[in-house]
Amino acid sequence: MVRHLGAIALAVALSLCLSRRATAAGQVATCITVEANPEDHDALERLVTNEVARHPSHRPSHEHCETHLGVELLLVRGDRFLTGRLDGEVPQRIAVEGKNGRALEHAVTELLRIVLGNDPVVLQVPGQQSFFAARVVELKDLGRNTLDVAAIEAVSLVSGRPSFQPGLLLGFTREVSAWQLGVEAMFAQRLDSHPGRLDLDTLGRLQVTGSLYFSKDADLSGFAGLSLGLGVERFTGPRGAGLGHGDGLYSAVGPGLGIRSGIELFRSTTTRVTLFGEAFFPFFVASDDDTEIIKSWVPTLSLGAGARF
Repeated sequence: MVRHLGAIALAVALSLCLSRRATAAGQVATCITVEANPEDHDALERLVTNEVARHPSHRPSHEHCETHLGVELLLVRGDRFLTGRLDGEVPQRIAVEGKNGRALEHAVTELLRIVLGNDPVVLQVPGQQSFFAARVVELKDLGRNTLDVAAIEAVSLVSGRPSFQPGLLLGFTREVSAWQLGVEAMFAQRLDSHPGRLDLDTLGRLQVTGSLYFSKDADLSGFAGLSLGLGVERFTGPRGAGLGHGDGLYSAVGPGLGIRSGIELFRSTTTRVTLFGEAFFPFFVASDDDTEIIKSWVPTLSLGAGARF
């Protein structure tokens, strides 16, 4: 019994040792060069080295380098900028938003997330993962979380007339390079009353979204995306003949598909501005069989302007 337990313990220890070696072997050996003024050089070098050591796909090295990382701190009229590049790749540059050490640390983290996440040595390893498996790994290890807030104006055609509802969109997004996935909640409400006339009063959606940007490096980029989720439409209007006087309420709930496009500005910073339009096509018909308020398919067009943090 003791002999079996000893063998099991030895096997576990060996497997842990081998897994650690395999993890280290799977990381790209990265030699680091830092350029900065003398008072910032040592601190910046430590920040860059520590950040590379924390990275899932790279590790700092002084020999047998598989890739070379260069980071430069620039001072332009009192503003600081970080530039980073791998070997002969296109350099990336971001602004250091602040004067203290915490701002520099945050900028280093953001810069290396972008630069190391686009390293061809990592992205072009053949035959190891499927396309979707590689995207999942990118999303988990190299992604950046953002909080999205937008003001929207929704418009729909109800009984041949346009119906407008102002609203708010909140979202949580995980983005990697030129693509992103997220979840969103949207609510829009008509603000005035309309007695005796059919109209769409309330819109709501809870949806999963995916977007692809046309450029991963530009400060301004267009994008296109799809959303799939659950939509709610709430109508108020006159009841059918012989079904009582006055107005009634009817709500329709069901799945739907959204198609979105727009532009995003200030992509090289941590706070961005987004302008977009989205068409939402419900997979259901608003059909009130009880009070005959409405029987119609009502898609929605939304225009929005928001910020991403």
